[in-house]
Amino acid sequence: MDNRSKPTHDTFGAKAAGLIGATALIAGLLAFLAVPAMLGREEGLDVFAALCRAIGLTVETSPKVATQTAGSTVALDQGTAALLAAGNAEKGAALAGDVCISCHLADGETSDPATIPSITGQSARAIFKQLRDIKTGARASDVMKPIADDLDDQQMSDLAAYFAGLHRRNYNNPETPAISEGALALIQKG
Repeated sequence: MDNRSKPTHDTFGAKAAGLIGATALIAGLLAFLAVPAMLGREEGLDVFAALCRAIGLTVETSPKVATQTAGSTVALDQGTAALLAAGNAEKGAALAGDVCISCHLADGETSDPATIPSITGQSARAIFKQLRDIKTGARASDVMKPIADDLDDQQMSDLAAYFAGLHRRNYNNPETPAISEGALALIQKG
């Protein structure tokens, strides 16, 4: 009888051992390479640092700094409403003259539309919230942060009252062109 005609247990065992070995190799690569690399990337680590950490080695590296900031901490509740109601526009005007007009001008307009927002006529709540968010770090602004850090809540409320009391640019301007019927329909119906 020819040994080639009937399957041997050695061939089946070799195939099974190969399959088990390949599966173990793939699982090992995933466990020790892919997963740590993906988790490390989420924490801002490069692949090498993440793999070193996975095997227990420490590597001197600093994670990437996140550019997102936390959400706002300003609650528009009764306390904030009372603070905004106590805002003094006259004090805000004096403070704006000392602190704000170099960038936002006396009328709240911008000195540089590409980089500085116009704040004239915005609601007091919006102005107060933005100032507080910049102060707490919930909104990033390298230029405004040192300014907001020097303001207390009452001063922010005073500034908000002042700028909110100003009219927006082109407010009631008779030279503002009328909106055409087509533009009006587009605005109303999309």
